[in-house]
Parts: sequence; C-alpha cells; structure tokens
Amino acid sequence: MTAESTETAALRERVRVLMPRAKEDLTELVAMRSVADPRQFPPEECAKAADFLVRAFTEAGLRDVRRVTTPDGTDAVVGHAPGPEGAPTVLLYCHYDVQPPLDDAAWRTPPFEPTERDGRWYGRGAADCKGNIAMHLTALRALGGPEGRGFPVNLKFVAEGSEEQGTAGLEELVPLQPDLFAADALRALTDHLTSAAPWGARVEVESAGRPFRARTDGPAYRALATAFREAYGKDMVRAGQGGSIPLCGVLATHFPDAEIALIGVEEPGCLIHAPDESVDPSEIERMALTEALFLSCYATPL
Repeated sequence: MTAESTETAALRERVRVLMPRAKEDLTELVAMRSVADPRQFPPEECAKAADFLVRAFTEAGLRDVRRVTTPDGTDAVVGHAPGPEGAPTVLLYCHYDVQPPLDDAAWRTPPFEPTERDGRWYGRGAADCKGNIAMHLTALRALGGPEGRGFPVNLKFVAEGSEEQGTAGLEELVPLQPDLFAADALRALTDHLTSAAPWGARVEVESAGRPFRARTDGPAYRALATAFREAYGKDMVRAGQGGSIPLCGVLATHFPDAEIALIGVEEPGCLIHAPDESVDPSEIERMALTEALFLSCYATPL
C-alpha cells in the first residue's frame, strides 16, 4: 500500500465517522428559514444562519471567523487559518441563504423541517447550498480533527448571505476588501452543479457565456483531478457553466492568476430551487473526502 493510498484510506474513514455530525449540521441549518428577503421571512433567520457558521467554522479550526456587512446590507461570514510556511492559499466559498420554498403545498414534507426519506435528506437548502456548508465542515474536521493537527495549506473562507437574491453585495465587497479573497486557488465556489456519483465526478472550469475562463493547467487543477480520482475512482469530467455566477467573473478579474473551480454536492436528483429539494448524503461524504484530499494534494505540488 502506497503512502498516498494510506492517507486516502485514513481520510475516508475520518469522513465516514463524521457523517452523523454532518447530518446534525444540515438538520440545524435547513430549519433556519434564511431567505434573504425581509418581505418574505424575518431577517433574524439569516442572522441565525450566519451565527451558526461563525460558531461551527471556529470549532472546525478557522480563526477570526466573523460577520462582515457587504454593500447590499447583508452579512458575509469570513475566516482564515494559517498553514505551513510557504504553503499555497485556498479560498473556500459557499452561501447560507436559500431560495424561498415557493409552493409549500407542492412539498411532500414541510420545506424547513429536515426529513430523511428513501436515503435522501430533504428540505429547502439541503443541497443548495447548506449541503455544501456541511461538506466544508466535514472536510475541515477530517483534516484538522479534535487533535488540532492543523491544515496543510493556508485557508480563507467566505460564506455569502444573499447569493440567491441576485444582489451584488459580495461582488462589490471584493474590490473593497481584496485581502479577504486573495488566494492561489479559488476552490470551492459551490453552486448549482458539479459532482454526481452516477454520472461521474465533474468540475466546472469555464464559462458558457460570460467572460470567465479558469486556468486548467496549474497545480490546483491537477491536485483537484487527483482528489476526484482518489475519492470517486474515476476521472474528473470538465463542464462549462461557471460564468453564470457573477462572482466568478469578479474574482477572475481581480485575481487573474488564481485557479478557479466550482464543485459541490448538487446533482440532478437534488431539484435545487424546486419543491422537494434534497441531497444524497453519499455526495456530501464523497465531496468532503474530495475536498480534504485536494487540500492535502495541493500542499505538495504534483
């Protein structure tokens, strides 16, 4: 058994053991009605979700995790963690706001009451994007763990609070506070598509329309391809749709040398933005392993 496969096996086991906690994270998050529209839901619901992220990511090993008000008046959650001297820097992204549930009567179970059914976890935001929050937390816990092993790279973390509203709060924050976003790999812009176990692991690296094209020849991309192969047992598939997310274009403009990739737990069965949204917990598990492996692989250039 090679050293790499030994590391993969150890991380796989740590992620597996952490899955009950991932379910707890997602259960608590989905119950928060964090629709960033005060005309539909009280803003206190978004505040609860933001405070949850501050607590959870602090416990997972990040430092100075705090709320930062963006130009549209909503709060992003930011934090960081130092890695070894000379290690690259990775920015992890997600958003904690969700789409409104639309027609409550079209849901088989209430949208903000997390429910397990037929092996899937149901509720508004279960996949987009609170499932990705649970995935990030699981990956960081698997790497850092209760022993405080630390992280193999320098980490930055940003969670948006109004992505689903289409406002430009976070995009406008980038030029105002670029240090929050500067990284070698802008790694987990988790939204809308990506890996899907039955269809093959996939990563979005190019735009289908807007002027954004990610580098695909650098060390971060190679490390991500290795991580997918180790976690899924198959090669990563490239797709092109990242330009549909305005933040990608803003980051590519301000950090042209950074490598950007979009990955996450969404797959066609999730029905994001529709009634009966759900997530396959095995996707959270595999994507958490992929992220942990990526961070480990990226620390040592391939």
